[in-house]
Amino acid sequence: MKKVFMTLAAVAAFSFANAQLFVGGSLGFSSQSGKTNANYTTTVGSLTTSYETEYKSPSSSEFVIAPKVGFYLNEKLAVGASLIFDRYSETEFDYPQLWDNNSEVENSYKNIGTAFGIAPFVRYHFAEWNNLSLFGELTVGMMWGNTKDVAIVDNKETTLDGPKTFAFGVSLTPGVAYKINEHIQLEATLDVFGLNYMYEKMTETTDEEILKGETVVTNSSFNFGVDSESLFNVGQLTVGFVYKF
Repeated sequence: MKKVFMTLAAVAAFSFANAQLFVGGSLGFSSQSGKTNANYTTTVGSLTTSYETEYKSPSSSEFVIAPKVGFYLNEKLAVGASLIFDRYSETEFDYPQLWDNNSEVENSYKNIGTAFGIAPFVRYHFAEWNNLSLFGELTVGMMWGNTKDVAIVDNKETTLDGPKTFAFGVSLTPGVAYKINEHIQLEATLDVFGLNYMYEKMTETTDEEILKGETVVTNSSFNFGVDSESLFNVGQLTVGFVYKF
């Protein structure tokens, strides 16, 4: 038994010594904001009143970073994982006296969310033509998150903890890889064919003077199919690259 164990350990060590490390991932930031200008007149009998006001439109921002690390154990098989961090904020504004030209009251309601996740994957290249190859990638992902609501009403701030979330998903996606050189490889995943399963759980705790308890909402979805009509839609195609060491 000891000899078998040492043999397996030696094989594993040899495999990783000959593995080719590659890195990739994504980094993104988005922001949206604006304002609305309104001009109205009202006429009651012989009296005409003009209203001109400016107020903020809903705003949002999101920051996502998802580094990806993998090992090519041989020319066809690779394993690895992605780590995910996502933080977003959405704000809506309310003006109780919107049509009062002298009103400067501004209430805001903000929802802030933070999520962390990990997504291990296995990739297999099943066909190759020179520098071009086709592969299938099986990914199992898990994500945990929490939210909070911040309300500012009449210059008073109130913060409440929102639902906690958990998500689990499995997906099988085909892809295309093209080796530009020995270090850089372009990759594209195509969503026209897919096998996907997603489970989501949202837990919200209520701890008030009168009402105490917990609400749990769970949802699951499964889809499998081929969408040939969307073959050339830009939104169905994701292109990126990885760097091999």
